Amino acid sequence: MDSRYQSSGNMPQHYDFLPNATNNNDNSNPSNNLKHTTPSSEHYFHRAPLISPRFHQQHTQNIPTRLSSPCLGPLHHNRPRFLSAWNLTPRPVMYNSSRNIATNTPVSTAMSKPNVEDRTQLQSMPAKDFADLVMLPREWRRGDDCIQWPRNHDYYNIIWLENLWKYINEKLPNDLTILENTNILYSLQLTRPLGAPASLNTIALYKLSKNIGLIQLPMSATKDDVSVQKVLLKLNFHCIDPFPEIIRRHKLIEEYVPSLSYLGLLQIFKCRLRHFTQIKIQQEFNSLLNEHDIKLLRQYLSRIMTQQLDESNIQCIKQLPIFDNAYIGNDTNQQQHFKYISLNNILYIYESGTKLPIDIQPPKQCIHVTDSDSRILLDKLGYVIHDFTHVARYLIKTIEQQQQQQQQQQQQQQQPQQTSKNINLKADQQRMIFLGKWLLSNCTNLILTDVVSQDTLSTCRLFLNRKGELCSCQQMFDPSSFQNNNKEKYLVLFESKYLPSVEFCLTNDNLVLLRHLKLRQFYDIKSDEVIDICESTIKDTSSTTSNKRSLMLLLAEFIVDILNQNPKLIDEYSQTKQIALRQYLNNTPWVPVMTERPHGYPVTLTWQSAIDLRHSFVTLREVSDKTHGFLVGAVTLISALDLPEIFYPPARATSPISRITLDMRELKLDLLIKQLKCIVLCYQKSSPQEQKNETFDYLNLCKRLYDTLSQLNNPNDILKEMRLSDLTEWIWNSTHGFSSTNHIYLIDKIHPLASYVQILPYELYNYRKFFESMGVKYLPDGSKLEDLLRNQQHQPIDENLFKWIKETYTKDRRLLQFIHDLETKSNSKGNPKVKNTNDDQTRITFSSTLDLAEDKIYLYLTDIFNQQTNIKETVIQALTTISKEKKTQLLTEEDYFIRKMSGSEYQKNLFDHYRAYNDLVLPNLNVLPKNVKDTLVLFALDHADNTMLNILKQHCCIPCTPNGRILNKPSKLIHPYCRLASLYSDIDSLFPYGGQDSYLREDRLNVLKLL
Repeated sequence: MDSRYQSSGNMPQHYDFLPNATNNNDNSNPSNNLKHTTPSSEHYFHRAPLISPRFHQQHTQNIPTRLSSPCLGPLHHNRPRFLSAWNLTPRPVMYNSSRNIATNTPVSTAMSKPNVEDRTQLQSMPAKDFADLVMLPREWRRGDDCIQWPRNHDYYNIIWLENLWKYINEKLPNDLTILENTNILYSLQLTRPLGAPASLNTIALYKLSKNIGLIQLPMSATKDDVSVQKVLLKLNFHCIDPFPEIIRRHKLIEEYVPSLSYLGLLQIFKCRLRHFTQIKIQQEFNSLLNEHDIKLLRQYLSRIMTQQLDESNIQCIKQLPIFDNAYIGNDTNQQQHFKYISLNNILYIYESGTKLPIDIQPPKQCIHVTDSDSRILLDKLGYVIHDFTHVARYLIKTIEQQQQQQQQQQQQQQQPQQTSKNINLKADQQRMIFLGKWLLSNCTNLILTDVVSQDTLSTCRLFLNRKGELCSCQQMFDPSSFQNNNKEKYLVLFESKYLPSVEFCLTNDNLVLLRHLKLRQFYDIKSDEVIDICESTIKDTSSTTSNKRSLMLLLAEFIVDILNQNPKLIDEYSQTKQIALRQYLNNTPWVPVMTERPHGYPVTLTWQSAIDLRHSFVTLREVSDKTHGFLVGAVTLISALDLPEIFYPPARATSPISRITLDMRELKLDLLIKQLKCIVLCYQKSSPQEQKNETFDYLNLCKRLYDTLSQLNNPNDILKEMRLSDLTEWIWNSTHGFSSTNHIYLIDKIHPLASYVQILPYELYNYRKFFESMGVKYLPDGSKLEDLLRNQQHQPIDENLFKWIKETYTKDRRLLQFIHDLETKSNSKGNPKVKNTNDDQTRITFSSTLDLAEDKIYLYLTDIFNQQTNIKETVIQALTTISKEKKTQLLTEEDYFIRKMSGSEYQKNLFDHYRAYNDLVLPNLNVLPKNVKDTLVLFALDHADNTMLNILKQHCCIPCTPNGRILNKPSKLIHPYCRLASLYSDIDSLFPYGGQDSYLREDRLNVLKLL
C-alpha cells in the first residue's frame, strides 16, 4: 500500500483522514504543499458532496488547507485497498484526443494550466448503496472512441488502471453503466494497434461502450480468425489486441468488447446493427464486402453450435445480409438491387436450379442456396429449404397473376395515359422476353411433366412471334404442323403474327417445349385467326403491287382448305371481331374471279368475269359457284375456287340449284333466263362461220340450261320469266338457230311432216318431256297445217303426208276438205305425185343406188363426235380392230336414213353410235389398247344421254382397282369417297381405277352414280 495513506485500521469509521496521513502525503510529494490553495486543486478536480455524518463534516472542515486533496471523501469501510492505489495529488498533463479510433492523435506532454473542470466526479451512487468518488482526467471523459495516453504517466499509468479494474471487478461485477463512455479500456498490445502510430511511448485507451465496434482478438488467433478480422475491418469494426487478464476477468466485458469467436461475432453485430435500419445494413454489406467475404462469414457462422443459438442470436443472424439473393436483378429500371440479402421478409429458400429472373413477390425475397455452409446454417436456424421446382411453380403462377393485372389495368387506362407509358411498356416487354427464354432454358422438366404449369404458361404472353410481338403459345401455331399436313405454302399467311420467332424455331427442343405449352396445330385455327389473317393479307396486298394476285389466291385456297377440314367453323362466332365467320366472309372481297373462259365455252358468247379485270376479287354474294359457269357465266361473275365435295349438299346430284355451304350467289330462275337470252343473242350476232365452228359448244350450253330448267318443275314460272325478259325463240333447232315453242314440234326425222316443219334435234330428245311441259307440241293444229300446205301448193303432192293427215286429222273437216281440193286440183293438172318412201318401189329405187358389201361396216356418227379431236378416228380404229380388218365407211345423216329405210339386207352392217357401242365396242373392250379403251368409255360418259346410259349400264366397261385390268359394271362399283369406302380395300376391285383426269373426275363420278 502507498505510504501516502494511513492504514485502514487507523481510519475512522467514515474514513476521516488523520493529520499524519497528510504529513506522509506531503513528504512523498513535495510539490503538493500547503502553499497550494484549495482553489488551485479544485481547478483540476471537482469534488462531489460528501455523504457522511455531521461530525465528520465538521472534522473535515478543521483539516488544514494542505490536506484539502481532491480525492478526500467518504469511502466505504471495505475500500481502503482501492484508495491506497490512487495518487491523489499529482498535476497531470493535458492531452488532446481524437473522437475516432482510426485517427488517433497523441496529445502534447506540456503542462496545462489547472482549471476547475480538469477533474470531476464520475457519478454518485445512491446513498443506500454506495457513494464512490472516482476522479478521472477530463480527456478520458470526453466520449472519444480512442485516445493516446502516455504509457509511463506519473500517476495515471498501467498500474493505476490495473488497480482500477481490480476495484471494478470486486465492487461492480454486474453493472458498468456508471463507467460507460469513459476511456478506461486498454489492450496488451501484442501487436501494434490497428490504425495507431508505431510509437511505444503511448497507450491506446478505448471507450467503454457498446457502440464503437470494438472486438478483441483471441490470445492465439487462428487462420479463420485472421480472415474474419479483415472482413470486420471492411465493415468499420476495430479489432484490437486482447485485454489484460484483469479486464477480461469481468463477466460483463464481453457485452462491450466481445472476443473474436462465433458468439463474439454475433455480439459485435448485435451492438452495431441495433442502431441501423435493415436497408442500411444491406447497403453496407453489399457495397463493402465481396463474394469471398460473404462466403467466409457464412462459413464462420455455420460452425456455431445449435445450443448456442438463443433467440437474440437467431434474430441477429436473420438481420445479416449474407445469403445469395435468388433474383438476378437484370432490370435496367430497378432502383436498387442487393446481391446479398438477410433472412427478414423471405418468401422461399431453395436449392438446385438457378437464380430467378424476376422478383416474385416484392418486398418478399427468395434465397438461393449454393453452398453447404449456407445449408448448414439455415438448417440450424430451422428454415426449410425447398426444391427449385417448388419455387418455379410459384414463379409461373406469379407471372400469370401479373399479366392478368396488367391486362385489367390496360383496359381501365385512358388513351392519353397509354401514350405516356410507351417506355414502361417497352421495358416490360423486354422483361417478358427474357423471362420466356429463361423458362425454356431452366424449367424444361417442369414444362414437360407438370400439367398445371403447362396450362398456366400456355396463356402467358412470354414468347415473341415473327412480328416482334409478345404472344402466348395458344396464340401461335406450330410450323411443323404445316409440314406434316403438306401445307407449307400457307406459312406465308401465318408468318406475320401467328408463328414463333425464328430464334425459337431454330432448335427442335424449343418447339417441343412450346408444343407442351399448347402451341396450336394447323387445323386448330379459330374464326378469330381466320378473320385476322384475311384482314392482314388484304391490307398487305393493298399496299404492294408484286405478287398481289398470287397472295390473294393463296388466301382463298387457305380458307377453302380450312373450311373443308372443319365445316362447322363457318358458323363460329368471333368474340374479338363481334361477327360470325360466315358473315365476315360474305362481306369481304376475298373470292377470286374466274377471268378465263372454261373449256368448251363459246368464244363469241359473253363471259362476264372477263369484262372488268379490276374486280378480280369480290365478295361471296357477288359471285356464283364455278360449277355454274356454263349456266350463268354470261350474266354474272364466276368464282375461280375449286370447292371440295363437302361444300355441296347431298341433293346436288339431282338439283344443281341447291344451296352450297358458302353463301355464293344462288342459281335462280332469272339468271338462267338471262343466260339463255344472252346465248340466243350472241349466236344470232355471230357470223355463219363462227356459228358453224361453235355449234356444238352452243348446243352443249343449251343442253345444260334445259336440264337445269327441267328440274324446276314449275313451267309457269319459267314462261313468266321469259315473257318479262322478252324471250320467245329459245329452243335450239340445229338448223336455224333457235325456235319458239309455236314453231317447233316433237316429232322424229322420219316423220312425214319432218321435212316441212322445225323439229326437235336428235341431241335434245332426252328433254322432250320438258319441252312438252313448256308448250311444245307433237303435232301442229289443223289451221297451221292448212297454212303450211297452202304455202306448198306449187310443190308436188306428198302422198305420204296427205295420207298421214287423213289418218290423223279425221275430225278436222276443213283440213280434210283442203286436202281433197289439193288432190283434185293436182289430178286435173296432171302433176306427178311424190312417191311414198315406204312402198316397195321406192325401196327398190333406193336400193339400186346403194352398195352392199359384207366386208364393210357402215357407220353414222352424230355431231357430238365433232367435239373431241380424233375421236372419230379412234372409233374407226376400234371397230376395225374388233371386226378383224373390216373396212369402216362413214355415212352422212342422209345416207344413214336412206340405208335405214331400205331393206333389211342393208341394215345388217349399218351402225349408228348407239349400236356400235352396244354391239361392238363395249362387249370387246379387252381386245383394245388401254388408251383406246379409256378414250371411248370416257367420251361415252361425258356425252351420255338416257340411251347411252342404259347401254353403259349393261356392260362391264369400267376399269377397277388395283391396276385397272379388270372391267366391271358400274352398278357393281362403290363410290371412292362415300362413307362405305373405308370398309373396302383396293384389292376388292370395287373402286374405279384412274386419276382426277380420268374416271375419278367429279362429273364422271356423278355419271357413275346414276349407273
